[in-house]
Amino acid sequence: MTDQEKPDQGPQEPFAASENPSAAETPETPEPSVIPPASEGAEAPVGEGAGGPEGAAKEEGAKAEATSGDSQKAERPRKKRKRKKSAQGNKERPSKGPSLSPEKLLEVALESLRRARADLARRAGANRIPHPAKDDALEVQLRVPRTQGGIQEAAQKLVREWRDSLEKQVLESGLLVPGRAYVFSEEGFQGDYARPMDARQVLVGYGLEGRPRYADLVSYAIEKKHEGIEELLAGKEAVVSFFEKGSTVTEGVKPAFEPENLPYVLVGQAMIGLFTTQDGNRKVALTLQVLKRDRGEEGFQLLLHPVSRVDLDDLPEVGIRKILRGFQGNLNHLAKTLAGKKAAGSEYDLEEEVLSELRGLARRLSHNAKNMGRKTEHARERSEEGRRPTQLAFPEAKTARDHHLYMDPKEGSVVVIGRGRRVHVFSPDARHITSMVLNQSQVKERVKSGRWRPAGPEERGSFREALAALEKPK
Repeated sequence: MTDQEKPDQGPQEPFAASENPSAAETPETPEPSVIPPASEGAEAPVGEGAGGPEGAAKEEGAKAEATSGDSQKAERPRKKRKRKKSAQGNKERPSKGPSLSPEKLLEVALESLRRARADLARRAGANRIPHPAKDDALEVQLRVPRTQGGIQEAAQKLVREWRDSLEKQVLESGLLVPGRAYVFSEEGFQGDYARPMDARQVLVGYGLEGRPRYADLVSYAIEKKHEGIEELLAGKEAVVSFFEKGSTVTEGVKPAFEPENLPYVLVGQAMIGLFTTQDGNRKVALTLQVLKRDRGEEGFQLLLHPVSRVDLDDLPEVGIRKILRGFQGNLNHLAKTLAGKKAAGSEYDLEEEVLSELRGLARRLSHNAKNMGRKTEHARERSEEGRRPTQLAFPEAKTARDHHLYMDPKEGSVVVIGRGRRVHVFSPDARHITSMVLNQSQVKERVKSGRWRPAGPEERGSFREALAALEKPK
């Protein structure tokens, strides 16, 4: 056949070097046979099996089949193993809901700022400062972090700045800042010594330099051998209280200072504690002072002034704040009563009158703490009651299977094995006797020792009839 007569085979593929060169390209190197010779002294030809050319052909065929099978296995696609989803992965992500518009976000932010400012004003005593009617807005300068990580630090800084500014306004207005004690060396309720350094500290007096002296209430109670120290160490609240006249507290500053000539004269104080904060991590002691403010021809005013490291708003018990508000009403009434005595020419001891009121205040706070303790304990008991096996005795007895019913021959009672290691004991007429929690080994031990035995058919039937009879209306 000539070149012109050859059929068209289509375009030829470009040449590519083979990864496995053929025998024509690579000279074949004879390999020694791994098949032992048929007999000693006789060698099989290279590439042939023990059976000569026919055996070699069979061997080549077997190799070809093996190679074909291997190639088919190699070409077969592998099945992808499914990964097990974790319990967390199976949960659907909560929907974030519709996103808020910028106006709505700023509206929420401004409302939060307004509420935070009002709360700080109340804590600093600035809510008593009158503001002009036209002053209905607050101009503030904010530094907003670009990342969420700096939000907390920026908020804390803003709170400190606002609190300092508000307390400064209160002091400039001649009003009292809650929580601060008078510092004679500063001639006011400002300075580093105006507040206790620790939440458990109370004001116990003044030094010659005019600075307040603070002491830990627990240590002070131990030193003074207070009768309630055992209860205090046991964690009970408002069980320790001390009372001092104002002249005794400020005696240490004389003659360098004249405490009786101050705008606010300390008449008496009570040191009471301890109380728990809202977060439950700190114990707080309170120094409750009664200050006298001269009002000229109108007489004088008696004011309750707390000194503490922690704001009263941080105490979880609202009853404490309610009692203190009521005590201020008592002081107002006392001031009017004493003014009437003075007008009538009667004599009285202001410090003794105030100390009597403070003792009554301490009793009310202690009584409130005891009531709250009983309520808390009762609530805890009710919470524990819900987890006791007693509550599940009848429901589990009604649904118990045959192999969960046992008899106690010695006591003549029916034993029901419930869920969660609960065991209930009934009388044969289905009266509940007791419930307990036993592990599986304890149950097996009672059965093995013969203390309990499986209930028979008649015993099970009689017990279930008694249970059903309890549900029937009488």
